[in-house]
Amino acid sequence: MSAGWPRARRDDLLVQRALDELLVYDTRSHEAHCLSPVAAAIWQACDGRSAVEVLAVRVRDETGLPCDEQVLWQAIEELRARSLLDVAPAPPPGVVSRRALLHAGLAVPLITSIIAPTPAAAQSGSGSQGPQGPQGFQGVQGPQGPAG
Repeated sequence: MSAGWPRARRDDLLVQRALDELLVYDTRSHEAHCLSPVAAAIWQACDGRSAVEVLAVRVRDETGLPCDEQVLWQAIEELRARSLLDVAPAPPPGVVSRRALLHAGLAVPLITSIIAPTPAAAQSGSGSQGPQGPQGFQGVQGPQGPAG
């Protein structure tokens, strides 16, 4: 096993398949990530024992979708940036960075993320409050008071 081969993080994550995408909730950071089919296959294949070239072939065989070296390194970078890899090797020289691809308009996000409120924050009532509770439609003010 090489220390430089990508290995997916498995601790403190809740994982749920949703159609062909994978939803990953990080209980440490309270972030929710939606992995595209290619990103999901790459993340699941990152076993720490397989070279990047092997991962690309495995992902193509599993998904039937194209997975060239550029897509693979883009996914590894996105997974690393979201702390979803325990081991994340640096791309070899000559691989165009995701930032360069974004500037050229060629990179497509493989992972979409949001920060989810903790249960305590969701219960805190820190949301917008109106005269009768959470803001919403309060009715039309008539001569006798609210009509709604």
